[in-house]
Amino acid sequence: LGEWAGNGDWSRGWSYDPAGFIRPRKLALYTPTLALEDYRLEFLGAIERKALSWVFRAADVNNYYAARLEVTRGGPLPKVELVRWAVINGRSGPKKSIALPMQTRMDTIYRVRVDVSGNDFVTTVQGQVVDVFSDDRLPRGGVGFF
Repeated sequence: LGEWAGNGDWSRGWSYDPAGFIRPRKLALYTPTLALEDYRLEFLGAIERKALSWVFRAADVNNYYAARLEVTRGGPLPKVELVRWAVINGRSGPKKSIALPMQTRMDTIYRVRVDVSGNDFVTTVQGQVVDVFSDDRLPRGGVGFF
């Protein structure tokens, strides 16, 4: 975790599960990525409680695009949505929610990919494009989790 940074004692809540996955809590950014402009973020993750959250094009802990896969209806076949928003100067903007176009279960391991190119952003979940948008407020920035 030496190349990660966040506010205060951000790493205190981060832990590893028995399989070796990291369980993030407070926002932390992977500092070697902060000057990047175009890249692909790809990771595997599971929703343990309510959501799986990440950030991209993060200039710092007060300016980034955030996204999460959120359980919006529980049960054996829960409804999961991609929720996306921008945080600019520490203030969260309006949120956009998009239902995932596939059936989900609580034990699903999600393969998430975010392609960042210029002002264009494409989010893919389980190999299916879920969200495409353009925004020019953050011209460069890295990745993180919370």
